[in-house]
Amino acid sequence: MQSSLFDLPPPPSDDNCEWYTPGFIVEGARATLGAIDLDPASCDAANRVVKARSIYTVESNGLAQMWSGRVWMNPPYGRELVEQFTEKLVSHFLAGDVTSALCLTNNCTETDWWGHIAFHAACVLFPSRRIPFWGPLAAKNGPRQGQTLFLLTEDLEIMRRFQKSFEGLGCIARVIA
Repeated sequence: MQSSLFDLPPPPSDDNCEWYTPGFIVEGARATLGAIDLDPASCDAANRVVKARSIYTVESNGLAQMWSGRVWMNPPYGRELVEQFTEKLVSHFLAGDVTSALCLTNNCTETDWWGHIAFHAACVLFPSRRIPFWGPLAAKNGPRQGQTLFLLTEDLEIMRRFQKSFEGLGCIARVIA
């Protein structure tokens, strides 16, 4: 990973939930998963970086769609939406529709939705710095809290690639539930 957390554009303000993932995180996601089949909470601008084979947008309502394959998800950070998206991701993973997934959220460790996805994750990354998101309303202010990157998989090779792809970005924990 060539980019650092400090040489990227500033993130958008908290006035909206369009916080697009910087390229160096998405590069790590692709290296971990091999490819991204679906981004269920995306838009055309974000997908120019993510390069998912399929995306769901606000208009196509990812919450109303079927999810499958290797999923990358940076859900809308609104309280109700992040809970709905993470619950849907976990349910499709447990059903076997989603084979592996990476999900980037705020580090809301005190919330039920965070605990639920963490319980089902194989590994969790706690970045040592806040991630510099970008988006349509890029502003001087960064996110008000840190993030968590969850890996949902049963594949040991994908776990190894996750560790290699994101080493140096923070603490990676293996989940034993």
